[in-house]
Amino acid sequence: MTAYIFYFGKVSALTGKEKEQIDLPETVTDISSLRQWADSRFQAEGEFLNPKIRIAINGKILPDSSMLEQIDEIAFLPPVGGG
Repeated sequence: MTAYIFYFGKVSALTGKEKEQIDLPETVTDISSLRQWADSRFQAEGEFLNPKIRIAINGKILPDSSMLEQIDEIAFLPPVGGG
């Protein structure tokens, strides 16, 4: 399954990129496995497993239990700080 992945904020710093087009492995079937795959791929020491990093699929933020079916776009969204 090919998807465009966007990395925002501190997630972009972890990955060294803002976006990419990539074929996801067959083992990535839900958002939880997507988190695990990304964390391992970028050797992020658990950063992608942090529930404060939200994941949007095709523009909609979904819970980790959501199955991945028709994916065009994935966005990793870190928490937004303010002051």
